[in-house]
Amino acid sequence: MPKYCTVEDAVVFYEDFASLVGTDADAIITAASDWVQATLLDSHGPVFAESGTTYPFWIRKAAALESVYLGLKRRMEQGQTSSSGFWNKFHEDAEEILRGVADGKHVIQVHDTAEWERGIAPAVGVDNGTVTAPVYGLCFSNSEVPNQWFLGDYPRTFVVEIDGTGSKISTQTFRWQYKHDEGWVEEGVPLSKSWTPLALGAYIRFVDAAPFVAGMRWEIACHPNQGRASHGPGAKSHQLVMTR
Repeated sequence: MPKYCTVEDAVVFYEDFASLVGTDADAIITAASDWVQATLLDSHGPVFAESGTTYPFWIRKAAALESVYLGLKRRMEQGQTSSSGFWNKFHEDAEEILRGVADGKHVIQVHDTAEWERGIAPAVGVDNGTVTAPVYGLCFSNSEVPNQWFLGDYPRTFVVEIDGTGSKISTQTFRWQYKHDEGWVEEGVPLSKSWTPLALGAYIRFVDAAPFVAGMRWEIACHPNQGRASHGPGAKSHQLVMTR
């Protein structure tokens, strides 16, 4: 997996970091990056692109602080069964950053906002009585389309269900509703390979990857941007990106 910071990033927070870790710098930074990634996955799943060499400011800072902590902890605890000291503050600061990411205080995606920031999840096939969950690749939401957002004021889940005859896009239709609501909002909507609007910024499209059967169903979970944050939308991604 990638290393989310460099020795130069860590030196900003502890000027003797390079001397402290020596030739083990890569291993320590990798361990710190593993911890950052695992902590984020516990909260949201993947939330930013892992390719490349430039990462969001908050991720770089958290990884650098954790690298300093790991280096100092190793040095200061050598020969001791347990100890605590000033070096724990670096770890605590890194944890605080990732808590800020988890509750929406920090937006971290590079160049574009992450899926969970836009608030539109992928279309997920679900069982519907005797009709089993559709195979992956038949229906897609606009979860990965840049600059498209869920526009609702509170979380909603769209239910999309095939309601026509035939087996191809050209001969099938669908209906949709909000989960737990009574009645379908629209019925008999033609399937299309292009984006078809549902409501509140959510769109779907279909692919002829397998036969369509009446009753096939998908759900698309949506929530307001930064809906888990109680303090407002905060800064946007492009304001936090630092490029080397």
